[in-house]
Amino acid sequence: MRKQSSRDMPRRQAILQWWPVFLAILLIIGLVVRYRMLPPRQVTLNKAAPSFTLPGLNGTGVSLRDLRGKVVFLNFWAGWCKYCVAEAAGLQTFAARYPTQVAIVGVNYKESEDAVKQFQQQFDIAFPLLRDESGQVADSYLVYALPTTWVIDRRGIVRREWHGPASFEDLHQLYLEVTGTSPDKERTVGQAGERYQFVIRDGLYLLDEDKQWYSDNAGAAWTVVSRSVTPDLPGTTTSLGWSRQGALAWVYGLGLYRTTGMDTGWEPVFQSVFSNHIQVALAVAPNGAQAWAGTNQGLYVSADMGNTWEKLPVVRAINGIAVRPDQSELLLATNEGLWRCKPDGSQESLVPNSPVRRFDSVTVVQVGDEEKILTIAPNGDLYYTDGVGDWQLING
Repeated sequence: MRKQSSRDMPRRQAILQWWPVFLAILLIIGLVVRYRMLPPRQVTLNKAAPSFTLPGLNGTGVSLRDLRGKVVFLNFWAGWCKYCVAEAAGLQTFAARYPTQVAIVGVNYKESEDAVKQFQQQFDIAFPLLRDESGQVADSYLVYALPTTWVIDRRGIVRREWHGPASFEDLHQLYLEVTGTSPDKERTVGQAGERYQFVIRDGLYLLDEDKQWYSDNAGAAWTVVSRSVTPDLPGTTTSLGWSRQGALAWVYGLGLYRTTGMDTGWEPVFQSVFSNHIQVALAVAPNGAQAWAGTNQGLYVSADMGNTWEKLPVVRAINGIAVRPDQSELLLATNEGLWRCKPDGSQESLVPNSPVRRFDSVTVVQVGDEEKILTIAPNGDLYYTDGVGDWQLING
């Protein structure tokens, strides 16, 4: 047996001295390996949102922690998902409408940077689009279908989950549920209501279920009034199409009524196309020769002031109709923004840069030498536009 030399002693002592350090390093390595093998922390309602940092299109990472203080709508999407495409413009409208109150973050699921850039350009997206290349963040938020949106409050607590496409109005309601307050400011005209309509008779009226405002300066200022623009009708008028040659009114539950002049009485119109218990939007040409009706089934036209109606090609739900003074086109207030078409329903298109949200009513007014289009949303947001891309929120 080899006898231990005195030279081996310092080496053994050195090994014993550094052994705790080696053991600590091995322990740390083991913990890291174990952590990476564990599934990501999963989302839980009313608990802190799983944190993450993901790369954006500008090359910098975005962290969920950076968004504290705002209500966060965490939207998981992909470009191949048709429902994600359907909701994109509405998400952008909501983000642009409430930039100080909310943060919308789009988390792309496992697509290339080029695909994300193409999506951003297609819908002119200004909110952050992040890339979840591995799908790990989607896994931590239990995403099993696209699109999925999680709502996180200002303190970073998860409050709501939404599956499927979300409209502007869906996001507005989710914000109200999470915070207990509306993101909208108080207004002197156009408070949040169920349904609005514009009426031009001896001025511009804005009506809802229990109040009406009057403006003689194209919407710049409003006064609450009590006089009715539809006297002698037997119920609540929910839509009015007016011209000096004749007018049509829709009385919910009773149906269609007609007058042939400013000072004549109203008479019921016995038509068989529309049920008395649906909402019908009405418009009459300035010369009284044609009238249009809009329902949740689309657009109709009448050449005999409401006795008979012909279905036109427009099939989207219509909440309000206006006719341009030269009768060159119709303006349609819909659930997806403000649209336009020819009087025969052809050449339907979105009015340039229209916010993609629900509008209840639309009208055309004269401001000096310029025509302005006014339109109003269910929450009372009142917009005007020149019709070629310049939109302004009057009372936001």
